[in-house]
Amino acid sequence: WHCTVQVPCRQGPGLSACQNPRLFETSQEKRMGFLAGKRLLITGVLSNRSIAYGIARACHREGAELAFSYQGERFKERISEFAAEFGSSLVYDCDVTSDEQMQALFDQLGEVWPEFDGFVHSIGFAPREAIAG
Repeated sequence: WHCTVQVPCRQGPGLSACQNPRLFETSQEKRMGFLAGKRLLITGVLSNRSIAYGIARACHREGAELAFSYQGERFKERISEFAAEFGSSLVYDCDVTSDEQMQALFDQLGEVWPEFDGFVHSIGFAPREAIAG
C-alpha cells in the first residue's frame, strides 16, 4: 500500500492525517484526488480541532500541496509540526494587520511557488487563554 497523494508525508493506512482508504492504492488500482497538482496557502491553523486544520486535511487528502502561515514566533513550532503532518515545510510568519508582512509573505512564497491555486482564510480572534496549549 502507498498513498496516492504525490507529496512526502508519513501516511499509511490508519497512521496519520489521511485515513480515507480511497487514497491508498494497491498494484491493481490507482486513484488521484481532485486537487492533485494544486497549491494552497492555509491560514488560521491553531490546533488539530480548528476549521483550518480540517480544511488542510481534506485538501491534502485530495492531493493539494500546502503552505501555512502563522502569526508570531510563539506559534511557529506548532504550525511547523502541523505542516509536517501534511508533507510541507512551507511555513511563514505573517501578521495580517500589517501590509508589509502580507507583502513579505507573498514575496517569500513566490520564491517557492511562482503562482498558487487557492487561499484558505480561516483567521479569527480568540482570547489568549482560549488558545493556550
